[in-house]
Amino acid sequence: PMKKYICGVVILMVCSFNICNAAEFFVSPKGKDESGKGSIDAPYKTILHVLDHVAEPGDIITLRAGTYNEEVRIRKPSITIRSMEGERAVISMPTDLDELFMPVIFDVESKGSVIQNLEIIGGFYGIFFFSEWDWDDTPLDNDAAKNIIIEDCIIHDTGRDCIKLPAGCDNITIRRCEIYNSGMGYPQGTPDDDKNAEGIDVV
Repeated sequence: PMKKYICGVVILMVCSFNICNAAEFFVSPKGKDESGKGSIDAPYKTILHVLDHVAEPGDIITLRAGTYNEEVRIRKPSITIRSMEGERAVISMPTDLDELFMPVIFDVESKGSVIQNLEIIGGFYGIFFFSEWDWDDTPLDNDAAKNIIIEDCIIHDTGRDCIKLPAGCDNITIRRCEIYNSGMGYPQGTPDDDKNAEGIDVV
């Protein structure tokens, strides 16, 4: 019993240490990637710059109000991207049926990540989760984006599905979100039966 207690304390201390050491970086359309420091007074300009060159697992990226016309691809675990309290950031890409356009992408390495209070507009899919589940004949050995939370977001006017969950993406929580106008990339007059466009498509 004493060994179990000690192990529990050690695990709790490690978890607490990681939480306490999470860094927060600010991003603003008025910021600068080259000379920014990620502080509220000297923010970076683009989300992807912080994701690819600055943030480490467990960090928080806080977005100031404004529109970010970029693809946000999360490649590290336990990343939180959120609007600053009292503000709402918009991530926008062209509404299209071209798979090159996707505003938010969770790679298989993004496990444990969170997005909060964002407006996501356009793209082929508004939010896409990567999965390697069907890449070969041994699906149980393949990886996928998992354990991710999407909350208090507005996702709309996408080319096809607003949120796409391929097979193998488990433990995805979507709560308190407003989701509408999927399938807007189809030419005007396309019969509904010829559209493939759900609010949330879970494979």
